[in-house]
Amino acid sequence: MRWILLTLALLLSIGCDSGSSEKKSDTVDVAVQVELVETPDATTQQETIPEPLEEVAEEAYVEPEAHPIGMEVPHFVLEDLNPSSPTFGQLVDNADLDGKPYNLIFFDSRCPECGTVADGLWAEYLAHPTWWEAQPTFAIQRAAAYEKSPESTEGVVDGNDMPYLLDTLDINLWMVFLALNHDFFAINENGQLATWLELYSWPDDLPKFQAYMTGQHGD
Repeated sequence: MRWILLTLALLLSIGCDSGSSEKKSDTVDVAVQVELVETPDATTQQETIPEPLEEVAEEAYVEPEAHPIGMEVPHFVLEDLNPSSPTFGQLVDNADLDGKPYNLIFFDSRCPECGTVADGLWAEYLAHPTWWEAQPTFAIQRAAAYEKSPESTEGVVDGNDMPYLLDTLDINLWMVFLALNHDFFAINENGQLATWLELYSWPDDLPKFQAYMTGQHGD
């Protein structure tokens, strides 16, 4: 009887140990599964990294449109600011030039190099007076520049008697011609724009001015 009881006790002991082992094994498996679920893999982390911002491309340079050769010059009546000019203080009317070619060159008295270009043109005037007799030239001052500095004709009119006409905001020849400082425009006998010269760098641009005037009026 004792041996039977000992045998039963041994069998029960073995069964309990086996059940405990199975429970521990289950617990370990669950813990491992939870750990795998909670830890993101490398692929998931890379997908959540934000993409870098695209660089904004710079706008390409656009060449400005050419001045409209052949356009009709509007009627203008402007005051002459040059004290040395024979028409100083008078109103110059381009209607008086109907049937005769003339030139317009745009200067701003606040422009440091405008006086240099004006001096160069004046030197050409002295060397070739017949050019200017055949095709009178008028300098055009910005209206806004004169309003800001009424006495600022110095540098442009010094030493010459070229009529220096004050543009007005109503007429606004600077806008009509889309003019920049030192732009030279030749108007034909029909009142149309015939030639545009960019006299931006003096005396580097002097040869093209001389070539134009010589071609029009000879030496």
